[in-house]
Amino acid sequence: MSETVEIIGGDYEFTLGLGGSFAGGDLRYNPAGAMVSFATILQKKPFQACEFSLANYLMMRDRGADWMIATPVFLNRQFRHACILVRKDSPLKSFADLKGKRVGAKEYSQTAAVWFRGMLKDHYNVDWRDIRWHSGAVQRFEPPAEANVTTVEDEPEDMLIAGKLDALLAVQVKDYALPPAQRKLRPLLPDVKGEECAYYIKTGIYPLNHTVVIDRTLAARQPDVARAIVSAYGNAKRASYQRKLGTTLMPWGDRHWAETMEFFGGDPLPHGLTPKNREQVETLARYVHEQGLMAKPLAKADDLFVPGAAAFTE
Repeated sequence: MSETVEIIGGDYEFTLGLGGSFAGGDLRYNPAGAMVSFATILQKKPFQACEFSLANYLMMRDRGADWMIATPVFLNRQFRHACILVRKDSPLKSFADLKGKRVGAKEYSQTAAVWFRGMLKDHYNVDWRDIRWHSGAVQRFEPPAEANVTTVEDEPEDMLIAGKLDALLAVQVKDYALPPAQRKLRPLLPDVKGEECAYYIKTGIYPLNHTVVIDRTLAARQPDVARAIVSAYGNAKRASYQRKLGTTLMPWGDRHWAETMEFFGGDPLPHGLTPKNREQVETLARYVHEQGLMAKPLAKADDLFVPGAAAFTE
């Protein structure tokens, strides 16, 4: 029986025109926003396919959520060096300066925070347990006791501006919507781009944050749908590359388009279980486990994805 499969996800430039077909029907993209798709999964609402946090997917699978399975689509990649902000008058200038400091993070278990804490420990010799974390009252997953997390009612960004925190881990902040001269915050690192380039050259990691999960009953009923989803994202991405717009979530924006494409070998956002993507998934899983957010270590990346995913290409 033919059916239309709805994919719920973010309203990105690189998903414009996303669609396609498979042996059992067609794909339709609903750009409702990543937070809508996240809520669909976290609240266990009915769905067919949804963009979702890769770290949270690992945590839910670890807790027995066997009603969904991932496709090897990897969205929303971002380096995390620019995600630590301080006040403009702060004396802090390096990640090493964060030891013993009060750092805010609205959602402790989000993928960006997991990547940042793992990167700190692996590459900057700063253990996440040596930081005094302050997070919002509502958390997707309970932080482990050894994380030293204090629950706060106020917005962490407001607390930083008021001097109640020393730094903030955030992907977006209200302060950055102001003209530069009026902003109260700055990145912790003086040379963010230089640090990001050095990190990538050393590790080969451009941190992947989201994947696309599908309902297991759909995967069983329509065995071709997962491969079609990977292909649809690949086609939409390549079309966006032709438009040469930095809104594809490439790290340094439109002004650095040619440089960015050359730096990443022509494709900053690869899908599929390539050796590099598999290594990144396993690195993130290691971080989730080491940070006490997942009880069992992941044996191999392939265990998270639909059968046959290793052979999928864009």
